[in-house]
Amino acid sequence: MYYEIYRASMIKKILPISIFVLFFIIILLLGIQNMIKRQTTSQGTGGVIPTLAPGKQGKYSVPTGIVRQSTSASATGGTQLSAQEVQGRLPIIAPNFTLSYSPRMERYVVTLADDTATQSYAAWLVQNPSFATELQEQNVILSKQPLKELNDALDTAEKNKLSPEMQAKKDVQTINTIVDALMNIPQTLQNITPIPIILPSPTPTPSPVPTASPVIPVQSPQPQSTSGYVYYSQNVAPYGPLALPNGCTFDYSGCGPTTAAMILSSYVSSSYTPPQVASDMNKAGAVVGCYGSNMYDIYEYMARTPGVKLSSIMTLGSGRAATVVNDFKNYIDKGWTILALVNNNNIGHYIWVTNVTADGSIWAYDPAYGTGRPAPLNENLYAPYPYYILAFAVKKN
Repeated sequence: MYYEIYRASMIKKILPISIFVLFFIIILLLGIQNMIKRQTTSQGTGGVIPTLAPGKQGKYSVPTGIVRQSTSASATGGTQLSAQEVQGRLPIIAPNFTLSYSPRMERYVVTLADDTATQSYAAWLVQNPSFATELQEQNVILSKQPLKELNDALDTAEKNKLSPEMQAKKDVQTINTIVDALMNIPQTLQNITPIPIILPSPTPTPSPVPTASPVIPVQSPQPQSTSGYVYYSQNVAPYGPLALPNGCTFDYSGCGPTTAAMILSSYVSSSYTPPQVASDMNKAGAVVGCYGSNMYDIYEYMARTPGVKLSSIMTLGSGRAATVVNDFKNYIDKGWTILALVNNNNIGHYIWVTNVTADGSIWAYDPAYGTGRPAPLNENLYAPYPYYILAFAVKKN
């Protein structure tokens, strides 16, 4: 009897407080919803802004604070490139950033590999004043996510975006749910029953279980012998410490001329060492320095070199191995090899693909990751990287 009187007294005290709290929550939710609608309206029809993928320590913003006085056409007297000319020279691959263009967002996207990449991009702008007009701050997005992940985020956002009619129905359902909860409070409180206290019985201490050792990827058996191919490392002596024509060393950003040198030494002459190729490219007008080398400069240089035959450049859209393996295998089966520009952990890199096996593995002479290992290297060990950006097939002529 005493318990029933106590419970009725507690219900009388709790019920008004609960109703007040829920009423306040409803007002708060309606206010937040109204604010979101205003923000959505103020965005106009400019498209959906992608949301960063969970777990990414990413940055998605328009670059600010970059000094551009020295990059203006009037200050340098240089000719400014048009949008078509700039986009035709992309992607620009540097050791810690990649500059590309997104037709979908109608913006240039600078993918940052580390915290110093913004300063490196600003320095690159100073060194390349002809890009200044087109790469205005309002036209450029800085992001630590690759362009493909930004496009995936756009796909997800657009897929999940509700129409105005569906949003209205969802809002009504939310309000009805809250009202039903308010109406059921008295019944819920009346149905409250005391919870018995049960003391836990002692449990035996479990015996320790051995922890399995971590699995370290091991290369599967080597594919068919590729004897006769020459391997050069950009990371170690004799070429790693050497300076590039326009700054920095082979170890830092010399993968482009090193990869081209492996191909030409294998197909034409051993005189095509990495320093010789870098020097020849630079004499032809290509920039080979701290920001790496341009795929189109490498292609033009090799196209002028007698003794090799090249296909046209393939645009691969930053696809993973599974999306390019069939195209690569078609060329390999016909006696070609592949020079590929890849995104390896958000850093541009060049490799020479010499074989594709039946299990879909892509084997390459890798001037960096292949250092100290038997060549070729199974690039699939680093999945999901690398992402394949551009490539062209090459064989002995």
